[in-house]
Order: sequence, then structure tokens, then C-alpha cells
Amino acid sequence: AVYTFEYGNVKLLQSLNKAIEGVNSKNLDMIGSLMTYELTEEEIERAENGELNIICGFTVLDDDCRMIFIEGTVEGMMQVLDEVRRTQANDWSYRVLSNPEIRFKKRVYKSFNV
Repeated sequence: AVYTFEYGNVKLLQSLNKAIEGVNSKNLDMIGSLMTYELTEEEIERAENGELNIICGFTVLDDDCRMIFIEGTVEGMMQVLDEVRRTQANDWSYRVLSNPEIRFKKRVYKSFNV
């Protein structure tokens, strides 16, 4: 999924972070954000095999907007999408790109170990 929204939309950023941290904290021995956590080799392997339900991704920033790219298991992604629901139609200030029917066999972002 990709969330694109205005840089100053702190409420949406906080909601998205809370939903992601909710999934990750249930499945990893961590407190707080995955940004301060390094995956072990076993966790990387389990994430790659689809056995570890965590959300990974990255953010691209500019002066006007944030683009947050996330990936995870279907279960984890659906939890995030359910908690951070679309509030309006896609436009220049807000876009959510997601299709639960499109799935990938290989995870990309977990290779950063965070």
C-alpha cells in the first residue's frame, strides 16, 4: 500500500504509525516503533516465508507531502487498512493506493532489517 498525503497532516501520520506499531508489537518482542528495532536472522527468514506478521516499509518526504510505502502479510495489511480507512477520494493532497487482491511472494523492505 502507498499512502500519499500533505506533509502537515500529522493526524493521519500518527494514525498510520499507531496501526503499524499495533501489528508489529503483537508479533515482535518490542516496545514502540520498528525504527528502533533490528530484525534477527530468524525473524528475517520468518518474514520472508510469510510466517512473521509484521509491517515494513519506508517514507519519502519533500516540502509538500509524504509518501509512505508499506508491505506485510495480508492479515497485517488488512489490519492497517481497516484502522486507517480512506477518508476521501484520491486527489492532489491525499491518495491511498492499495489492492488486497494484488499480492507478492517476496518481501522487499524487510531486507533493511528494520
